[in-house]
Amino acid sequence: MRRALRTVCRPAAAAAAVLLTHACSSPVTSPDRHAVRKAVVPTPLAGPFELHVPTYDGSGQTVEPDIVFFPGGWNGWEYWMAINPYPRGDASVEHPSIVVSHDGLDWVVPPGAVNPVVPRDGANSDPDLSYDPVGDRLVLHYRQVREGANVILSTSSRQGSLWSVPRVAFRETNHGAVGPSTVHQAGGRTAMWYLDAGPQGCRSGATTLKLRTSPSAIDLAVSPAAALWSAPVTTDLRQPGQVLWETDVEYVASTREYWAIYPAFPDAAGSCGRDDLFFARSGDGLTWSVHAVPFLRRGFSAWADGTLYKATFVYDADHDLLRVWFSAMARDGTWHLGFVSYRFSAFEQALAGA
Repeated sequence: MRRALRTVCRPAAAAAAVLLTHACSSPVTSPDRHAVRKAVVPTPLAGPFELHVPTYDGSGQTVEPDIVFFPGGWNGWEYWMAINPYPRGDASVEHPSIVVSHDGLDWVVPPGAVNPVVPRDGANSDPDLSYDPVGDRLVLHYRQVREGANVILSTSSRQGSLWSVPRVAFRETNHGAVGPSTVHQAGGRTAMWYLDAGPQGCRSGATTLKLRTSPSAIDLAVSPAAALWSAPVTTDLRQPGQVLWETDVEYVASTREYWAIYPAFPDAAGSCGRDDLFFARSGDGLTWSVHAVPFLRRGFSAWADGTLYKATFVYDADHDLLRVWFSAMARDGTWHLGFVSYRFSAFEQALAGA
């Protein structure tokens, strides 16, 4: 049940002007104070349970999933996922890899692909996979820490097995661009959200979600990409008492909104860890409505009793089904991929205290 509906469309900086115009007319749920007091963690429809993904290093330990779902399939597969091997936090093998699935549960390397799909230079974290409908291609962004900077790199593929030479999209000082999340919009316009964690990273005790936009995804592949991205605009996404980390933003056409799922840890913790997963929604990608409680808490199983981390999601409006894939760490330092699903109407009611 929706409460305290409000419209979030407002005049914004030029960077926001390229967002889909109809998103500005969409109301967003803003739970009232009474609802927040009653909010509870939603009951899953299925899961959470662990999935297994092949990794090029043989560890099977993965982190930072990002999924693109094609209801009718794309190059023979419905689910495409970017993932990073991360055995016990070993960044030397942390390079974006691609796997595919017909059901979102059983994963394989796509025929003809060789993982990782990017050069093995340095540590390449935070893979972000998106689909560019104008170019009919997958686009992979990722972060490389290089000479005191966070460099956001981009590569693309028209079949999922052969990938272009990575190009620099833009760079920020370390750790000013963490966890990019990209949405390709009508006419080829592109929006990317990322976290500015400041020089101390997750030890800074605060992060800011920022937004950059570009007028053309195609031009990003053939032109000096940095010149085509707007200056960053700061959004108002905050989780009271928590520090946001890698945020996955998707545009949900059925509600004409942007939804976000993200891990966050207590701001008193002083470092990354002890994360739970939270949900937020927005009509314009800048002004966000959040909930006081997480939708999934760590500790429900031994493989997830250390922390929950980067997550990705797909919403099936026809069946009111929210499906979430997430990374989790056990207390022994091993990393795992989890899956959980919800009936969204019940999910939303629980978080809103309806």
